Amino acid sequence: MTGRRDNPHDSLFRGIMGEPAYAASELRSVLPEPLSAWLDWSTLRKGPADYVTEEMRVRFGDLLFEIDSRDGAALIYVAMEHQSSSDELMPFRMLEYLTQIWARHLRMTKPRPRRLPVIIPLVVHIGSQGARWCHSTQFADLFQLPPGVADVVGDYLPRFRFMLDDVTALDAAELAERPLVPEVRLMLNVMKAAPNNSGLDSALAQWTEDLAEVADGADAFRVLNLLVRYIMLVGETEEKALTPLFDGFGPEAKEALVTAADRLRAEGELRGRAEGEVRGVVKTLLNQLQLKFGAVPAAVVETVRAADPEDLNRWAGQILTADTIEETLR
Repeated sequence: MTGRRDNPHDSLFRGIMGEPAYAASELRSVLPEPLSAWLDWSTLRKGPADYVTEEMRVRFGDLLFEIDSRDGAALIYVAMEHQSSSDELMPFRMLEYLTQIWARHLRMTKPRPRRLPVIIPLVVHIGSQGARWCHSTQFADLFQLPPGVADVVGDYLPRFRFMLDDVTALDAAELAERPLVPEVRLMLNVMKAAPNNSGLDSALAQWTEDLAEVADGADAFRVLNLLVRYIMLVGETEEKALTPLFDGFGPEAKEALVTAADRLRAEGELRGRAEGEVRGVVKTLLNQLQLKFGAVPAAVVETVRAADPEDLNRWAGQILTADTIEETLR
């Protein structure tokens, strides 16, 4: 199958951090002060969306920003990791992305530039189940070299590392001290606390100050809707548990809660119908294969059951003229 399949973590992170005004508070709190002072934060803007190949876009989620510096334009590349364990190959993944971005810059800029723009790479890690980042952030550490050889070959290997914001390692007090806008602080707190949590309403009650500020903001409905949708998708907190809290923040907050819950119920019904239709096609195709070719091997049964709707529909047509199972499923 093709096309990116966004997960709830990506959707929430992109929905909040995709707004430059929100992203700036997180980036300024993480970047070293000399680097932050070198950048003009009033110019932060979204970067181009076509800087990586389709294959990479399907594999990973990310955000790219452009920003002016004292010495010209720069870029900030942000990747979000929300996994049960940290990725040991993340330095390679990040370098792969940066290379794609530079390649696009050379391809699209006329006349061809003689210098490359600075790209600041940042990984925001929010480990599920409280898992902290436990691997190196340096590309050179991916190689297994004895000390003597490493000293010689080191100059011929890329010298690269990415910045890491391991949010998992921060407690609520440390996050509260960060100079973040409430939308970002709520996002980080919720992404840490919501997965598999049936009592998130109690945790949210501890963040009432941030919730109140968000509810009073111009972007209240969208942000609260994103947060509620995430909470209900990844956690075990029901709408009725959140209702008393959201009622206290006014009609827009209540509307965001109800709308998110209604949409998730509707999407669940649509998913259920679609999955039922696919199961019907699978059953029919397997019956047809058995009637035409005899006993169907277990491997073929698993292939059919794991197929996407596009392949199933194609095979259902091909079985009419195919002489073998292999011809049917080509």
